[in-house]
Amino acid sequence: MKVGRRLTAELGSVLKAGEELMRRQPDLPPLQAFRYAAGLSQDQAAERYNEVNGYRTCLGGTSINAWESWQRGGKGTQPGLSDLIVLGIGYGRGPDGTRREVIPPAALVGSSRSRLAPEDAFALGVITVAAGPAGPDGSADQASELQPVAVAVAQTRMPGIGADLYESRPGPYRDPAAAVPYSPEIVGYLASTLEQSYEQANLLGPQQLIESITTHLRLIARLQAERTGRESEELATLGARYAEFLGWLHQELGDFRAAGYWSDRAMEWAQEAGDDLMASYVLMRKGHQAAAQRNGARAVRLAQAGQRGFLLTPKVRALSVQQEAQGHALLGDETTAMRKFDEALSLLERADEGEPSWSRYCTPTYIEIYRANALIELGRPDRAADILVRELTALPAGYRTDQGVYLARLARAYALSGEAEEAANAAQRALAIAGATGSRRIVQELAPAVQALSRWAGLPQVAEIRQGMAALAHAAKPPRTGRAETDLRSRLEAWIT
Repeated sequence: MKVGRRLTAELGSVLKAGEELMRRQPDLPPLQAFRYAAGLSQDQAAERYNEVNGYRTCLGGTSINAWESWQRGGKGTQPGLSDLIVLGIGYGRGPDGTRREVIPPAALVGSSRSRLAPEDAFALGVITVAAGPAGPDGSADQASELQPVAVAVAQTRMPGIGADLYESRPGPYRDPAAAVPYSPEIVGYLASTLEQSYEQANLLGPQQLIESITTHLRLIARLQAERTGRESEELATLGARYAEFLGWLHQELGDFRAAGYWSDRAMEWAQEAGDDLMASYVLMRKGHQAAAQRNGARAVRLAQAGQRGFLLTPKVRALSVQQEAQGHALLGDETTAMRKFDEALSLLERADEGEPSWSRYCTPTYIEIYRANALIELGRPDRAADILVRELTALPAGYRTDQGVYLARLARAYALSGEAEEAANAAQRALAIAGATGSRRIVQELAPAVQALSRWAGLPQVAEIRQGMAALAHAAKPPRTGRAETDLRSRLEAWIT
C-alpha cells in the first residue's frame, strides 16, 4: 500500500500508479492494485465507498475483501457494476481524497471481465464506449461522460443510491444527516422509531416505510463513522437492527438482491458490535430469503449456521431451528422437518422476558403456521389447512401483511385439497390485503394458489380472483436489483394464464 501511495505521488495519477503496480506484480488483481494506489486499507476503502455515496450505503471492509477474493479466483462475491462505478470514483480521489480522477470500471475489472454476469459485461462495454478514451493524465474528467450511464446503472443495481449522487454541484455533497450531532437522545429516538416501525410495516405495508428507514440508517452510518468505543458499538448495534429491517422491507417488495444487500450490511454491523443474537438472526433471515427462492439446501445451511452461537436465547435459537425445518421441507425430508418444528416449540417453552424485542413475533402460532407451509410443500394440504384455520384466529390483528401471506397459503392448501369455494374465499381476502399494503410477498404466495384454482376457472369467484391478480401483475414493477430475479410481472402472468 505504501508503494502504491508513493507511485501515485510520483506519477501524478492513481490510474497510472495502479497500472504500474500490476506491471511489477502480474498476479496482483486490479481491484487490489488500484486500492493500493489510492493508499487505502480495506476498511478505508469501504469508508470511501460510503462517502462517495453520501453515506446512503453502509459497506464494510469484509465486502471489499470478498470482491478482491472473487477477482483472485477465490470464494468471494462478484461486485456489481454499480459497485465498480462507485469504487472507480472513490479510488480516483487518491490517498488524501482530493483528486478528481475516475478509474474506469473496465480497468478495475481487468481480465476478470469474462467472469462477470452477462448483463454486467454488456453494460461495462456501454460505459466504456460512453466514457471514451482516457485523457492525457490517465483519467481526466471522464466523470462528465460517465455520469449519465452511471446513474442509470446505479439506480437499477444498487439499493439506496439515487440520481442526485452523480449530479454536478457547485460544492461537495452535503448529507442532511451530517448536520445532526451525536447525542444519547438521538440514539434513543432512533431506537424507539424502529420499534414503532415494526408494527407500522405489518399494518401499512413496506412501501410506506422504506424511505424513512433508509434515511435513519444513513444518519446512523454517519454518526457511527465519527464515534469510537462504547458509542460506536451502540450505533453499530442499532445499525444492524435497521439494516436487517430494511432487508425485510425489500424482501416484502420482492427485491431479493436489495434484501440480501441489506442483510449483509446488518451482519457486518452485528459482528462489529459483537451482537451474537443479531448475527444469528440475520443468518436466519438470509435462510428465509433462500427458502423464499426455493433453495432448500442453502436455507438449511444458513439456518444451521445461525444456531452455532453459545449465548443464544431460546427464542432466537427457535427462529433458526424452524427456518432449518422449512429448508428440510423444501428438500422433501418430512421426518427431519417435523422434528425441527417440534424442537422449536420446545425452545419457546423456555423463553422469558429477556428475549430481544425484535423476536417477539416468534410464538407457537408462528411456528405452527410455518409447519403448515411445510406440509403444503410435502404434499399434505388437508392437514396444512386445518392448522392454518386454527392458528389464523390467534394471529394479532396488527399483523396485516402476515395475515395476507397466511391466507394465500390457506387458499393454496384448500385448492390442493379440492375445496374450491373455501380456497376462493381465502384468496379473495388475501388479494384485498395485497392491494391495500402493496406487499409483493402476498402476491407471490397467491400465485400458486391461483394456479391450483385454475381447474375451477368457470366459477365467478375464481374469475374475479384471476382478474384481480392480473391487475396486480400489471401494476407490479420488476425488482430494481434482480440479477437472478425474473420480472415479477412475467412470473405472475405465467401463473395465471
